[in-house]
Amino acid sequence: MYRIAAPAALAAALALTACAPHDGPARDTSVPMHSLADYGPARLAGTWHPVAGTAGCRAAGPVRFAESGGRLVAEGTLCGARLRGPVAFTAPGRFSAAPISEPLWVLWADADDRTLVLGTPSGRIGAILDRSPRPSPDRMRAAQEILAWNGYTPGAVD
Repeated sequence: MYRIAAPAALAAALALTACAPHDGPARDTSVPMHSLADYGPARLAGTWHPVAGTAGCRAAGPVRFAESGGRLVAEGTLCGARLRGPVAFTAPGRFSAAPISEPLWVLWADADDRTLVLGTPSGRIGAILDRSPRPSPDRMRAAQEILAWNGYTPGAVD
């Protein structure tokens, strides 16, 4: 008869739980959420690849933000929403992009604007975008930690 030591069994159970689909709320809305005060249109401009997100916010194709006629416009699919039109910054680090019904908050971006974390106060959207389809593991880990700090449930964003 083989026995598994209690710590090993616990570690195995936790590993399986971490891989299980998450079906609870993606974000604890009682946790305060924070946006970057210095994040504006110039930093958002360019192509972003969704690399992780909450359920219903899985990676699609790239999202492009470009200047057109003196304003920023979006094109692409983010969290199932087909973005095509103007982006309006409503506050520092917060913007609207139709047809998403609530403002997107920039929760974090690395110093070189390679990785970006977006979320909504309701928690319906939590997304990690990167300039590359394959971000570095250290930036992905930092992005996941930022989501957790803003109340997103571990495992709700993958």
